Amino acid sequence: MIFTSQNIDIKSNSSFGPHCLHFVFKGKFTEQASLESTEAWKAHTRQFPSEKFTMVWDCLKMDGFELSARREWVACMQSEKGQILKVIVISDNIAIRGAAYLMLKLFTFESLVVKSLMELAQRM
Repeated sequence: MIFTSQNIDIKSNSSFGPHCLHFVFKGKFTEQASLESTEAWKAHTRQFPSEKFTMVWDCLKMDGFELSARREWVACMQSEKGQILKVIVISDNIAIRGAAYLMLKLFTFESLVVKSLMELAQRM
């Protein structure tokens, strides 16, 4: 486990390649959770400066998010975009999928937004 808190866990996951960060969002994603988790994310990826990472955002347990949390997350994505290969978002909530889709449109790396783990397995 790279980071754990009440609202988010970050772990390595080799299912999507050698450098994959799996984020599990829990409950409401707050600005504080965003600040803490983006610091952990940056600290981990900086250990591998020449590598690109696949990011899996598992939002199945996410109830929602604060706009300030999303702003902080986008700022981190902007600063770390050179190390992002792909982002995969999993959420059964249409509002969360829509917000993730719009956020990912700001960037040029590959992305995939799905409703379930089953859909992800079918599309991989």
